[in-house]
Amino acid sequence: MASRGEQAQPPAGPDPGANEAGLNEALEYFNDTLERVLAGEELPLHPFLSPDCELVNFEPSPFPGTYRGEEGFRRWTHDLFDDFTDARIEAVEVVPDGDLMAVRMRLSGKGRSSGIEGSFEWGCLISVENGLCTRAASDPTFERTLERLEEERAQRD
Repeated sequence: MASRGEQAQPPAGPDPGANEAGLNEALEYFNDTLERVLAGEELPLHPFLSPDCELVNFEPSPFPGTYRGEEGFRRWTHDLFDDFTDARIEAVEVVPDGDLMAVRMRLSGKGRSSGIEGSFEWGCLISVENGLCTRAASDPTFERTLERLEEERAQRD
């Protein structure tokens, strides 16, 4: 029982919305700190991201390949966002499935040198273990990410 002034804590157990909430909190932190990171400040990863998290960009893309850990996350941030101002990244749609989430992502911003506003969307299959994002593998389309989610389901069943 919680003492006076403390809030009672719900019993521990799987929370189907916890992964999506963690993702949204991490994206908010990312957006709030993006310009500081691009300016060279070394900020810690959001607690939702595993210290050895992998970010996998689809091929072909401007920056294909895999980025690992904290240093990889910083490189990915610079590779993807150095040419933008007022950039934001958001989860437009999330399809949770146990320890996986298919996510429609959107990046929007203005070209740093041109000032032209733009945005683009892609899909991302996010793997979560013990409440931490361990892998985020992107696809050129959200539809392809949904197909990969179905493939993962079929392998589990």
